[in-house]
Amino acid sequence: MRDNRIDQRVAERVLLALQDKKDTEFSSHDFIEEYSKQNEREYINWLVRYIESDEIFKTAHSQIAYFLAKNAGELQPLYHEIGHKKSENVHGEDDYPMWFAWD
Repeated sequence: MRDNRIDQRVAERVLLALQDKKDTEFSSHDFIEEYSKQNEREYINWLVRYIESDEIFKTAHSQIAYFLAKNAGELQPLYHEIGHKKSENVHGEDDYPMWFAWD
């Protein structure tokens, strides 16, 4: 991860793990959860980048969601953005993250 980017190979491993769960859709929350499991150190480094923010998780997670949206159609397996839907965030609160579907 550099410059608000996640390494392509790392992102694709996370996407494959999500696809293996056989769901037809996934949220940025799902990606972040799997990413943090597979790459704990990188995830923590991502959060630390926003240590001065009043909303560290929200800021970091929005950057990850932006990365996913920006790279839809380029990363494998292919997916596309389908909009925002309700999901529980890392704090157990309702949120409306970006959702994606497999191509």
